[in-house]
Amino acid sequence: MAREIPLASDELKKRRRYLSKNYLETGDMLIVYAGTEQRLRNGLDNVYPFRQDSNYYYLTGVKESEGLLLIVKGPKGDAREILFVQEKDPDKEKWAGYRLGKEEASRISGIEEVYYLSQSDGLTAALLNQSQRAWIPYPYQWSISSKSSPVMANVQVLRDNFPHLRISNALDIFKLMRTKKSPVEIKFLKEAVKMTKTALHKTWRKIKPGMTEYQIRALVEYEFRRQGGDIAFNSIVAAGENAVVLHYVECDKIVQEGEMILFDVGAEYGLYSADISRTIPVSGKFTPEQLKYYKMVLDCNKKVIDAAKPGKKLGELNDIVIETLKDALQKDKLIEKPEDVSRYYYHGVSHYLGLDTHDLGLNRQQPLSVNAVITVEPGLYIKEKKLGIRIEDDIVIKRNQALNLSKSIAKEPEEIMTIMKK
Repeated sequence: MAREIPLASDELKKRRRYLSKNYLETGDMLIVYAGTEQRLRNGLDNVYPFRQDSNYYYLTGVKESEGLLLIVKGPKGDAREILFVQEKDPDKEKWAGYRLGKEEASRISGIEEVYYLSQSDGLTAALLNQSQRAWIPYPYQWSISSKSSPVMANVQVLRDNFPHLRISNALDIFKLMRTKKSPVEIKFLKEAVKMTKTALHKTWRKIKPGMTEYQIRALVEYEFRRQGGDIAFNSIVAAGENAVVLHYVECDKIVQEGEMILFDVGAEYGLYSADISRTIPVSGKFTPEQLKYYKMVLDCNKKVIDAAKPGKKLGELNDIVIETLKDALQKDKLIEKPEDVSRYYYHGVSHYLGLDTHDLGLNRQQPLSVNAVITVEPGLYIKEKKLGIRIEDDIVIKRNQALNLSKSIAKEPEEIMTIMKK
């Protein structure tokens, strides 16, 4: 089990004050739900491991299901903060585990006004009746499935029972706030990347032809856990032709001499995710052809990191990869026309990173800001050669030069081969 890494209450208070001061107007009310446990299909008393709603955690630091946060902007510019949590229940705690209770939730969050959920309906309704607008984070894409989700059900309840309210999507606020990372957040991300480095380098030394992808994945995830971290997302360990599938998760192939293995993995530390991709030769040595294509991807990776500065857009960074690969693949005669590059490179080069692996952030045509954290992950996927290569780093945008959090994770061919020899 991952060790508990609490956020300091001062950091949480600062976030809530900033949100209230900069985004809420008099008569506004922010509503954020903690999320609910998801039950397994084969039993009423079995649940999936609970993962806190990231926006709720961002403002409260509380890791417990069913909670509710309210922030109400008063007429004098003051903000009333109210937190509702599960009631202490010794009998239920025997079955489902420890509940924080009001005092502990207050200590973690720094919120003074904390109640049990049994008191939430009356107080929330009274505050909604006094408000003009409710901010609530909900999915941008409306569909049958999203409308049936707990969050969308709550939005519909607000629309039906409080018709005077303007309802606005709080994701617009959280996108702006969560794009820029604080020093504490960058510290957590550094630790997640450090855990990922240890896991990868240790695993590479143990790889042998004849192992299965799932055995290799288990070695990586064991190292995440051993270090006190968690698994940020479904780990991808893809050998040979499986590496051309971007989200390959079956992991049931036996790895063969002469193949490459693509790793796309990340440890989670304090709910903050690393996201690292590396591609290595099973035998510990690149063939000439593998090395040729590997260096094309590595060249793209380095060019994008060098270009990543405030004001640049994710779309512009992706254009660097496309242009670089067009030239390289035409010279290699793998493609004849520039537009054919999309046969071998078919994803974006970057996404935001933080509490979620694909974190909230600005869209691809908005400029990057200082202290945004993004991935840089060019790839090349040649199905007819049974070869997929991706090299992914996690970087912090700085004023003059990007800070590469994963710089020490081997990606030069010589570095990789040296590690695998040990």
